[in-house]
Amino acid sequence: EGATPDVAMQLILSLTPDRNPSYADVQQTIRKKNPNHPLMGRYFRIQEDKIRRSRLSVSAKSGLKIYETLCIICHGKDGKGVKEGKVLLGPPLRGDRWFKGHRLDAIVRILLKGETGPIGETEYGEGIMMPLEAAYNDKQLADLINYIGLTWNGWRDIVKPEQIKIIRDEVKDRKLPYTNEELEALKK
Repeated sequence: EGATPDVAMQLILSLTPDRNPSYADVQQTIRKKNPNHPLMGRYFRIQEDKIRRSRLSVSAKSGLKIYETLCIICHGKDGKGVKEGKVLLGPPLRGDRWFKGHRLDAIVRILLKGETGPIGETEYGEGIMMPLEAAYNDKQLADLINYIGLTWNGWRDIVKPEQIKIIRDEVKDRKLPYTNEELEALKK
């Protein structure tokens, strides 16, 4: 009570969340009293990210590694898309309509074969999502989908590699990326 922001930050840094039952209460009090402190804001975001990651399923943790290796470039660390100049390189995956609707039929097709052209009225990056079918197996794609679904889209159930295989087999002879119109026309 009455501590300067620097002293409050030192207190937070001295506490260990998993060993101090009062950590959450102390953190909340300090945050309320110092809402605009840039160092505290950054520190709390990092801690929240660590906690969120520690709660991921084994599959989603594996998917996170794939996401950070490839997807992060266009879709961003936070899943909101990366802006380069006036253009988003990739659409936001946080709150994405396919994920929100649990539309595995569309998600897997995009990952396997890619997607080209505008999405609605929006053109992204170079206008193409590259196909990943040759680069990743069914388990890896399920892990990636699980990371995105569980982290940003409120999924509770995980996708299994067998579900990816079914769709992979359905589209194995397709050579071209999907368009948004084709994906919209899929049965729900």
